[in-house]
Amino acid sequence: VLVLGVLAGTWLNQGGHAALDLAGAIPSGLPHFVLPRLSLAVLEELLPGAAGIALVAFSQALGTGKTFADKHGYDLNPDRELVAMGAANVGCCFLGGLVNGGSMSSTAVNERAGARSQASGLTAAFMVLLTLLLLTPLFHNLPEPVLAAVVMHAVARMLKVREVRGFLKQSRMEFWLAVAAFLGVLGLGLLTGLLVTLKLCIVMLLWNASRLHVSRLGRAPCDPDAFVSLERHQGAQPVAGMLLLRLEAPVFFANAERLRDYVRGALALEKPRAVVLDMKTNVTLDITTTRTLKKLLSEVRAAGADLILTDLTDAARDSLERSGLMQELGEDKVKRNVGEAARGNNKD
Repeated sequence: VLVLGVLAGTWLNQGGHAALDLAGAIPSGLPHFVLPRLSLAVLEELLPGAAGIALVAFSQALGTGKTFADKHGYDLNPDRELVAMGAANVGCCFLGGLVNGGSMSSTAVNERAGARSQASGLTAAFMVLLTLLLLTPLFHNLPEPVLAAVVMHAVARMLKVREVRGFLKQSRMEFWLAVAAFLGVLGLGLLTGLLVTLKLCIVMLLWNASRLHVSRLGRAPCDPDAFVSLERHQGAQPVAGMLLLRLEAPVFFANAERLRDYVRGALALEKPRAVVLDMKTNVTLDITTTRTLKKLLSEVRAAGADLILTDLTDAARDSLERSGLMQELGEDKVKRNVGEAARGNNKD
């Protein structure tokens, strides 16, 4: 394609008539080693843009790398990718090179050409060296539309419309997030589109986390020592006099009050002798959560019931100790699991 493009560009541009935009003269020779001159004022001016470029470059490199890692069945280490990109860009700054990042189009072209290992990068580096020294005149008449066509043909196969359609069945919110990312990059540019998408991801994360789901548990019909959701398992039996609750997501500052409201609502409808909270989803407990649990402890006791916590991690226990809640609650009100709590308070 490139050879035919060069021939077509030479023929169509005979006599100096610019029928097509050509690559034109490409500087030949090796770059010179230069020490960059940086001052504090220059750094202050460059840092904001550099941060944006780093975000775009790493996002593109990681996204492209994961795409081909999944396709060819190998693992990708983001830390090593970041170190490699950093080392390459340090070298570029001394040789006057452009910002180095994982180019989606170049990777796609490379993969279509049959590349399967890092040897392709060494081969490409050798060919670039050879081109800079000897072959740059050959590309003078290469039409730019031919270069664009090569890139578009390689990248087009990376668009997985069917996979994005599958997002709609699995998660509508993530489907619309993918659509927003696509439209944002097209309409606002790569950096702005990525930043907007990142903000939307954070909003979605906080929204999902704040909507704490609490499941009420009962004894499984086939195994009385197992406890399952009463809502999802028909035949599960509630434990008389006990409110067994499983937190389906970690409790933190954004959703702690929702837990408190749920328990208060349940206490208004019934009078259990114990409220059991399965805390296995919490690795640790923040200050807002411990304060909310203190309020909840007082309200549960005012309703004539005990508050029992189960499945606490060591970090969560440490948080309770530091906040003083463990002393108020009592060690006997902390159980290994829901089954132990149910057996210890079952007076039937």
